[in-house]
Amino acid sequence: MNDIVWEIEQRGDLLTLASDRYPLPRTIKKVSAAFQCKVYYPEEPLSKQEKEQLTRGYRNLNNHERDALAAALKAYNFFSHKLRQIKKQEGRDFEKNVKDRLKIRKGKRI
Repeated sequence: MNDIVWEIEQRGDLLTLASDRYPLPRTIKKVSAAFQCKVYYPEEPLSKQEKEQLTRGYRNLNNHERDALAAALKAYNFFSHKLRQIKKQEGRDFEKNVKDRLKIRKGKRI
């Protein structure tokens, strides 16, 4: 677990996690708690067919990479409207304001 947290911290700020499964895997719950971030998850697990459809056009993916990318794309599609709204309203301060608006503070979703 510490290795995962360290690796994420080296890459930047974690605003949200995405999972292709529900109920959430224990590791996703722990990482999300460590970073106090939102987790996007589908109401039911993504089917293999849906994962393949979402990741069509991406090459040389193993099953794990395909599943992770499909979850990330579903999350992006879910949040994309909110991201466009923030960008339209905030202009230059877009990145800072995305971080501020999508954060969870003390366990409460914003």
